[in-house]
Amino acid sequence: MALSPLVDDRFVKALQDLVVRGFPVVLLAISPVDVTRAVLAPSLPTDITCRLWALERVVQLQELRQQGIVVLEWHPDEPLELVLSGMPQRRRIRRVAP
Repeated sequence: MALSPLVDDRFVKALQDLVVRGFPVVLLAISPVDVTRAVLAPSLPTDITCRLWALERVVQLQELRQQGIVVLEWHPDEPLELVLSGMPQRRRIRRVAP
């Protein structure tokens, strides 16, 4: 399980590497857009920039899902428990010897 705002490409590459190696990866993606918007003074440039950033994140998260990463999005204004309740249950696989 990984926890990240996904602002560093090296971290994204590390997640992709884990998936390629066969590890199941669950990502709790914290929205840096909401936090940034909360600390900056409201203005038209800030609004436009945050909207574009949010659109880029939608594409990025969709690409990660297509690569086999389970992505849970967390916005700081919602309860973390609600987001974590959407995490898929891990299934135990029993292997039967031939």
